[in-house]
Amino acid sequence: MPTGTATAGQGDGPHLIALGRGSQRWNWFLAADYLGTWIVTKGIADVTFTRTGMEAVLHLSSELPPYHIISATIGSDRAVEAEVSSPGLGRPHPFKLAGEVYFGEETDAGQSTSMLLTDGTTVLGLVFGRNSGKPNP
Repeated sequence: MPTGTATAGQGDGPHLIALGRGSQRWNWFLAADYLGTWIVTKGIADVTFTRTGMEAVLHLSSELPPYHIISATIGSDRAVEAEVSSPGLGRPHPFKLAGEVYFGEETDAGQSTSMLLTDGTTVLGLVFGRNSGKPNP
């Protein structure tokens, strides 16, 4: 779990520069409450950052079509407002999640970055670090 924090930038998104430009491979998990039990899924995500946010395509595996697609804005205070659509699940309406970006402590092995998003009944976590190119077992 990331323990450090980063100072958020101002203006043209220096806070996003720390997250990187272009497409990156992240890992993700999703836990959703279903009538008092948790349904948990996980996989890989192709994440692309823009000037004001990010787009992420979540897959259960690289061989399967997209499971969820996230479109999010990221504020200079690291706050995230996301809309999640589920094209492969036949859900006609997207749902909204909110949360924050966290930066792990920098070590010799590198630094991890995570996002935790929730609406109170669904929790979505994304993480990027040294092992992000590996499968999410």
